[in-house]
Amino acid sequence: MTKHLISSDDSTLARYGRRLGFSGIWEANVKIGRQVRDMWLEDDHRTALILTNYLKRIALVLKYQYNYDSGLKDIIFIEGLSPEIRRELFNLRNNFSLLQKENDLAPVEKLERYSSLLESFEEYGDEFHAAMCKSAKSYIYGRISNIQEQIRYLKLSCAEFAAIGAHRMTSQDLGVLGSIYGEFGNIDSMIICYEESRRIANRSRLPMQAPRITTFYAWHYTHQGRLSLAHDLFNEAMELCRKYKGGCMEIRYINNAMHFQANLGCWGIVDQLLKRARVMEQEFKNSTIAFSDVILLRIKQIEARMKMAQGKVDEAEAVLQRIMESINDLDLPYVYRMEHIKPLFYWAEGLLENGRPSEAINIIRDGFKRSEEASLPLLSAQFALLIARAAYQLQNMQSAEWAIQQFDHLAQKQEIGKMLKREWIERYALLGKLKMMSGDLKGAIRTLEEGLAHLNKTAMDMDAGVHGYIWLNDCKELRQLMHDLTSYDPVLGYGAELFWRDFYRLLGCRTREGSLADPGHIQKTDAYVPAKRDGKPSIIEDFREHAEAAKARILDLGAIHSTYLIRGDEIWRWTVTPQGIRRETLSTTTNEVRTLVKTTWRILSTGSWDSADAAVPLLIEKLRSLAHVLLPPEVLYETNAQSDTPFLITTHGFLSRIPFEAFNIGAEGEYTPLLMHRDVAYLRHADPSGDRPNTNPGVILVNAKPSKELRKRYPFQQELQNALAEGEAVASRNPGAAFLTGAAATKTNLRSSWGNASFIYLAAHTLRDPEAPYLMLIPLAPSDVPSAPDASYLDISDIRATDLSNCNIVVLSGCSSGAPYVEARSVGPSLGDAFLDAGAGAVVQTFWDVRDDEARKLMTSYIQTWGSPGISKIRALCNAKRMALQPPEGARYPFWWASYSIKLGKL
Repeated sequence: MTKHLISSDDSTLARYGRRLGFSGIWEANVKIGRQVRDMWLEDDHRTALILTNYLKRIALVLKYQYNYDSGLKDIIFIEGLSPEIRRELFNLRNNFSLLQKENDLAPVEKLERYSSLLESFEEYGDEFHAAMCKSAKSYIYGRISNIQEQIRYLKLSCAEFAAIGAHRMTSQDLGVLGSIYGEFGNIDSMIICYEESRRIANRSRLPMQAPRITTFYAWHYTHQGRLSLAHDLFNEAMELCRKYKGGCMEIRYINNAMHFQANLGCWGIVDQLLKRARVMEQEFKNSTIAFSDVILLRIKQIEARMKMAQGKVDEAEAVLQRIMESINDLDLPYVYRMEHIKPLFYWAEGLLENGRPSEAINIIRDGFKRSEEASLPLLSAQFALLIARAAYQLQNMQSAEWAIQQFDHLAQKQEIGKMLKREWIERYALLGKLKMMSGDLKGAIRTLEEGLAHLNKTAMDMDAGVHGYIWLNDCKELRQLMHDLTSYDPVLGYGAELFWRDFYRLLGCRTREGSLADPGHIQKTDAYVPAKRDGKPSIIEDFREHAEAAKARILDLGAIHSTYLIRGDEIWRWTVTPQGIRRETLSTTTNEVRTLVKTTWRILSTGSWDSADAAVPLLIEKLRSLAHVLLPPEVLYETNAQSDTPFLITTHGFLSRIPFEAFNIGAEGEYTPLLMHRDVAYLRHADPSGDRPNTNPGVILVNAKPSKELRKRYPFQQELQNALAEGEAVASRNPGAAFLTGAAATKTNLRSSWGNASFIYLAAHTLRDPEAPYLMLIPLAPSDVPSAPDASYLDISDIRATDLSNCNIVVLSGCSSGAPYVEARSVGPSLGDAFLDAGAGAVVQTFWDVRDDEARKLMTSYIQTWGSPGISKIRALCNAKRMALQPPEGARYPFWWASYSIKLGKL
C-alpha cells in the first residue's frame, strides 16, 4: 500500500485497490484517517496535509472501485473548514470514539452524551457523524427495550447514510433494522430491509456486510425449519467473503456455519470447518477487526462442544474454563452480554449428555440466573429445560416440574416459542417421563399425545430436505417415551415404531402439492389429534391398529418382518411371524455391533475378490457373526434350500449401511449367503395400501450431460459407458416411456415426465458433497435458458417436493444411491429413502459405489424379468442377484451383487 501511495500513478493504485478488496483499502482508509485526526489535534498541519493527500487518493479508489462516496465528501467538507473549526470538529469526533468504548456508563447517561454530540455535529454540518450518533442512539434504545425509538433512529441513520453515500453503514443498519422486524414477526419488512442491504453490499462488494446479511437470512430460515436453505446460505456467506476478498474475516462466517452444523450434531463437518478456521486464527487475531477475540472464543466453544460429543469431558471442561476466564477479562459492550453465558449452556449440556447431572446442575442454575439478569428470554428458556433434564436425571421431580413451568412461561411469547422447535419436543418427553415416574400413566399418555401432535405440526412446516430428517432423528427423547409407555406389549411397541417412521413422510407436506397431503393415518391439514374411543387412551389404540394392519398384510405376503431400533446401548428387534409379534433385546451391545458393521462394510465395499484373496476368510467370518447377532432364529436357521417366505427388514441408524442378504448363514468356514435361501427386501413404510393401478408410461434418464460447474466441483470419474445400453434395454420393454439422455436430461424435462409415471429409471452418477457428506445429488444437464443455481442437479429437496404416489417403482442404478449419512448422533436419508417418502412404492438402490460394467450385467438380468407376470419386484431383483452367485462367474463373494437392494414404501 505504501509503495502505491508514494507513487503518483493513480491507475496503478486503483488496480491495486481492486485486487486488495474493500477490506484492505478500507483498513488503510481508517488508519490514515486516524493519523490525520491526530495530526490536526497536535497542530501538525504540514503532516496532516500530506496524509490528507494520501487519504484523498484512497477515497477516490473507494468511490470509483467500490461506489463508496462518503469518504471523499468528508475530505472535501474538512478542507472547507478553518483550522480552528477543523480542530474543534476533530475533538468532537475523538470524543465520539471514546464514548463508543465507554461500556460502564448507564444507558440514560450515554443517550444524553450522544444527544449532545449529535447537536454539535449538526451545528458543524458533519453529516456522517451526525448519522453515526443516531445509529449509536438506536443501539442504546434497543438495550433498554425501547423498540419504537430504536426503529425510529435506525430509519433516520439509514436515510442519512444513504444520502451521503456511506454504503457500508447503510447496509449495516438496514441489516439491524431487518433483524428487529424479524424478531417481532414482521417478515415482509424484514425481507425488504435485508434485500436492500444485500443489494447495497453486493454492488459495493463489501466483504463484511454481504455475507453478514446472508448469515442473517440463514439464521432466519433455521428458525423457520428450512434447514437445507439455511445450509446453502451459510455456505454462500463464506463464498461471498472470499469473493469480495475479505481474507481472514471469513472466520466469522466459518464460525456461524460451525454452530449450525454443531446444533445438528454433524461433528464430522464441524471438524473440517475447524481446520479451515485454525489456518486463519493468527491473522484474524492480529487484525484490526473489532472484537476479534470474541469470535476466536466462539470457535473455542465449538471445539469444547465437539470434545463433549466425543466423550472427552475433562478436555472439554479445561477448554471451557479457559474461555470463561478470557471472557471475564474482556471489556465487552452490552450487545455481547451473551458471551458470558453461552459457554455455561454448552458446558452444562455436555455434562448432561455424558451422564453427569450432579456436576451440571450448579452450572445450569448460574447460567439461568445470568440469562434472566441479562434479559435473554430465549437463553433463559433453554436453561430452564436443562434444569428439568438434570433434575429428572437426579430424580428430583419437584425441581423438574418447576423448571418445565418456567420453560412454558418463557416460551409463551410467539417470537421465542417459534425458535424452540426441538426444545418443545424435549419438553413433552421430559414431562411424560416425570408423569411415568410418579405413576400417572394416563397423564404420561396424554402428554405423549400432545407431544406427537406438536411434532406433527412442526414436521409439516419443516423443510423436507436432508436437514429436516436430521432434525427429526434428533427428537429421540419423545420416541423413547413412546417405547417406554408401550414396552409391556410387543404389538404396541411394533405399531408405535412403524407410526414414528411415518413422520418422515410428513416432513414439509404443508407446502407440498398432490395426494401425499394425506398419507394414511396422519392428518396432514392440521396437527395429529387422536380420536377418543370409549375413554381408552386413543394413541395406544392407534399403535395397535397400525401393528395389526401391517401384520395382516405381511402375513398375506407370506413374509417375516424384523424391525430394529438402536436405543442407547441396546438394540431392540421386533419380529412378525405367523405366531405373532415379539420383541427381543439383542445380546450384543450397540458399540460392538457398530464396530462389526463398520469393519464388514469397509471390506465389502472396497473391492471384489476370488476365493484366494486374503480378505475372504475375514469377510466370511464377519458376515457369519452379523447373521448370528442380527437375524431372528426363523431366518438364521432356515433349512429349506429355497424358502418361499420373503424376509422384510426395517433397519435403523448404522444398520442401514449393511446388506442383510449377504449375511452368512452357513457352517463355520463356509459361505452361504442368506439370499441363497430366501428373498430379502427392506421396508421403510408398512403402508398396507399396496401399489396403485397405473398404466401410464415410465420415465428413463441416463447419462445426463452435467454442467461445467458440477464437473469442476465434483470428481467425476468418467462417463457411464454402459448406462445408455442399460437404459435402452429398459426402453425396449417399455416402448412408451420418456427417454432422457445427454443434453435433454434436464430437471425441467424430468419434472414434466415423472408426476404420473408408473416407474422411474435413473442410470446416472450419484454424488456426495465432500464438504457436507449428508448432501447427495444426481447431476442433470443444465437448462438452455438462465435458471436457478440448483437447476442442474436433483437432490432430496427436489424429490420430496413432488408427489410420487402413482409411481410403483424407482430404480437408482448409480453409486451409493441407497447409502444414508450416518454419524454418531446424526442420521440423514439416502436418495432412495427420499423417493419412498415422496410416495413411491419401491426403490431399487445401491449400498456402495458400483462399477458401470458390473451394474449393466446385473441390471440387464433384472430388467429381463422385471414386470413379468407372476414375478414380484422383490423376486425379480433377488433372482438377478442369485444368478450372479452361480458359476461360471464364480462371483459368490458379494462385492457387487450385494450392493443392490430393494426397499419398499408400500406393502
